Amino acid sequence: MEPSTALIYGDSGIGKTANLQRIAEYLLQLYPGTKGRLITADGGGATPFTQTNLVGNAPGKVEILNIAASDLAYAEISALSSGKWPVSGMTGCKEWYTAEASLRNVSFYMIEGLESFGKLLLGHMANQDSGRAGFKLSWNFSEDLAGESYQVGGLDKGHYGIVQNELLRLHTRGFSQLPVQWVIWTSKVSRGEEDRTRETIYGPALVGKAKTSTLSGSFGDCLHMDSIIVDGKEQRVAWFTKHNDRVSGTPYIAKSRIALAATPYLWKLWPNGYIPLFYDKGLEQYFKFITRIPSLLEKEAQKGT
Repeated sequence: MEPSTALIYGDSGIGKTANLQRIAEYLLQLYPGTKGRLITADGGGATPFTQTNLVGNAPGKVEILNIAASDLAYAEISALSSGKWPVSGMTGCKEWYTAEASLRNVSFYMIEGLESFGKLLLGHMANQDSGRAGFKLSWNFSEDLAGESYQVGGLDKGHYGIVQNELLRLHTRGFSQLPVQWVIWTSKVSRGEEDRTRETIYGPALVGKAKTSTLSGSFGDCLHMDSIIVDGKEQRVAWFTKHNDRVSGTPYIAKSRIALAATPYLWKLWPNGYIPLFYDKGLEQYFKFITRIPSLLEKEAQKGT
């Protein structure tokens, strides 16, 4: 059975990592005796996890791997997407657990920073020796000073397309095929164009803007974390339906992929199209609702008999 997938996106500082931590706590309670994994390429760290004593490789804990400084970015991300895990729990490790050994008792993956993964791969690509990598930078410039050479170079749109397609492949044919219950990604906000109308739209960031309007289609749920004004006060929320920016009117992508029969229950809980986020209740509310859907529909069916 394939895992359920979700993509949570929002601006820096909106609380994505903190809400991942709350979701992780709920999933570990839901699947006792299991552990989770957090892979991050963001520079912000995983403080909400470390502050709550949630980090470790034992059941009830979350293993954390930061690959932001990886020298073998593509190879390591590819290995991770197949379920392998470094024996040392750190990048640069030469010994890796096989997927079979690695995935025992793992119930979920959280992958933080879809855009950061893309930038990591682009930077890795740009830093490769052109002869080894099989391509040359689209432009480069260098100057010599006191016997040292200083260089700068850039990639073209073709390289962005390669990274975009490869990241989607690693998700659709890699992480989303692992024998776990959930795979949850995060990303920042990007501005792109709607394919059919060419109108400006906001959505989850990859690298470049070509995939902004269609990226959500590769995931089950796509939730947009935002800050709005409610009764004159700022309120953080997570939208599960398409909505407009409160200033510009530009639409944001968001969706909930649930059974059609469960839709009335969703809108009864959150009639404004968003989940309010508080210090004591975060996005785990939505995941609790998702796991309750089978029992809700079963009760509904019993009423009809």
